[in-house]
This record gives sequence, structure tokens and C-alpha cells, in this order.
Amino acid sequence: MQSPIAIDQNRAIDRHFGELQFSTDYYQGQSADVTNTGHTVEVKILNNNSVPVIYGGGLKNEYALASFHFHWGSEHVINRRRYPLEGHFVHFARNYKSFQNALNFKDGIVVLATFYNVVTKTPNLAFDPIISEIPKVAHDVNRPVQLQDPIILNNFFPSNTRNFFRYQGSLTTPNCNEVVTWILFPTPSYISPSQ
Repeated sequence: MQSPIAIDQNRAIDRHFGELQFSTDYYQGQSADVTNTGHTVEVKILNNNSVPVIYGGGLKNEYALASFHFHWGSEHVINRRRYPLEGHFVHFARNYKSFQNALNFKDGIVVLATFYNVVTKTPNLAFDPIISEIPKVAHDVNRPVQLQDPIILNNFFPSNTRNFFRYQGSLTTPNCNEVVTWILFPTPSYISPSQ
């Protein structure tokens, strides 16, 4: 199945996959690079000694974070609602050793999708290390710049990660490989208008 899709909660099948688990690296400051891909900004963790990993939630493998990026105007639609921003946290099955190799297997990739509302309250501080470096990459495509401040990955996610939609789909960028298990958190997080 090609992604993205529109999800209607009333038509979804209720399954109990168990709770999705996040390794401790999701809760600790991480060094990272940000790159202007020409379409979005992509963030990659630099710490090779300890990689953020997800497991559980019905997944049969552990999945290591490869990168994450954002789409202004959500790609997925939930209950006929499109959000202002959608984040994609792209993981590959550790047993396949690399993202490129994992693209060859139906269970190779897991993408966590989180949605963001624009609100008028305090800015979401998770974005600050990325936003502060955007001027350095704005006009320089495919040149990574190291973030000056660490990021805490867990802060990009909504408070409720226990409830999620899950489906088998594809990458949303070429070659659109149909090797992705999508996990979408319907509870949105937030960003401020200034962000």
C-alpha cells in the first residue's frame, strides 16, 4: 500500500499491540546534524556509540533511529483532519544493519508519525536547537550543520504515545518502497506560530 493514507477512527480495527517502548537514548540529550534536503530539514543523530531504539508495540524487531524530518501540512489525514505539521521519525530494523539494507525487507522500516497543532502558548522547546541552525542551512542544500545544543527526542512526541494507529505502507518519498510499518500518534503535540 502506498502512503500516506487517510485514517477514519470509526473504521479502524481495534488491536492490542502492547505499549511501544523507547530506549533511554530518547530521553537523553543527543548531538545531531541538520540538513536542508531541498524539500525539508532532516536531522540525524551523531552518537554512534548509543543509538535511539524503539521496540514493543507489536514490532518483531528493535528499530534504530536513522533520521527525522518534518512536513508542513500533514501528509496523513486522521478523522478528516489535516494538521499544520507532521514529523516522521524514520527507523530501520537493527538486524538488517543499515537503513539502505533494510529497504529490501517488508519489515525493514518503521516510521513514527507525530502531528503538531499551532498554538499561541509557549514555544515547543524541543524545536529550538533545530530552528537556531536553520539560517545556516536555508540556502545550502545537502550540507549538514551540527546543532549547537543537544536535542531530546522524546520532547518531539505527544504526551500520549500509548494509543496509535498502525498500518503497512510505503515511504512517502521516491522510490516509495512498500517496506514501512507506520505508527501514527493521533494525540497531537504543538508548535508556536513563531516556530
